[in-house]
Amino acid sequence: MLDESDKKKLLELSRELKKLDKEMVRRYVNNEDYNNLEIKFLEIKQELIKIISKSDYPIRLYDQEAVLTLKKLRDGKLSFIEKKFERFLKLFDAFENGKLNLSEDSELRKIFLSALKDTDTNDEEKDFSDKFFELVDEIDTYVGIDRFFENKIKFSSLFVSSPLPSYFDGIFFTIRWCYIFDLSFAVIGLCRVLMEIAFRDKYIKYFSIQKKGRNVKEISEYRIGLEEIRRVSKKLGLGDRAEKLYKDASIYLHGRFEKSIDDLEFAHKTFNLIEDMYNKY
Repeated sequence: MLDESDKKKLLELSRELKKLDKEMVRRYVNNEDYNNLEIKFLEIKQELIKIISKSDYPIRLYDQEAVLTLKKLRDGKLSFIEKKFERFLKLFDAFENGKLNLSEDSELRKIFLSALKDTDTNDEEKDFSDKFFELVDEIDTYVGIDRFFENKIKFSSLFVSSPLPSYFDGIFFTIRWCYIFDLSFAVIGLCRVLMEIAFRDKYIKYFSIQKKGRNVKEISEYRIGLEEIRRVSKKLGLGDRAEKLYKDASIYLHGRFEKSIDDLEFAHKTFNLIEDMYNKY
């Protein structure tokens, strides 16, 4: 669990990251050097990821902009660097297929060569021994060293600025550790439970619910289904995202594997949905 100093650090670093990103864009547009800012950006990003990976529960911050920054960081949509690297991959594919001559366009060449140096992965090896000794205190033999830490970092968190239902933390905690230990079915099933809790909470808030002649006060008293999900989705302008996620999970969990489901992708889609329900950007 994050303490107040961790949350304060998250706020400070997320704000600094956003400023760096804007400054890199400005320098790039003006054809100015931004390499030192890029290094600093990546250092802060890694520091943020380490702090986030300590949390077993959704992370609630009062700053909406910081919440949005951390959400984008998790989803790979945050920065100029990530957009540049995505552009690089497209250029590299074109280059590999003989569709791009790097001498043709100086801007493309600049992006290509600049992004190429970002693919150096030597830093990943520096922390291996530290990770190994930390692993001794954290984990048994069910999952390997690399896989455990990779999952712990990749899972990230759910970021909100308003209170979540009381049942939320326990379910989220379980989802996180199920993912870390590669329990994919449990991740998908519990994500569906997380959706049900969120939609039940909003349904009770927005619609008048009567049960046996009295108002429902306990959220656990009301069962959520697709009809309720559709009504809340329409109220909040969520489209059919929730219905699709709910149906996919139900089909998968009942042993009908028409299509495979990536558990991390499913979890992050669930987090995005819930963040849109509880945040005002």
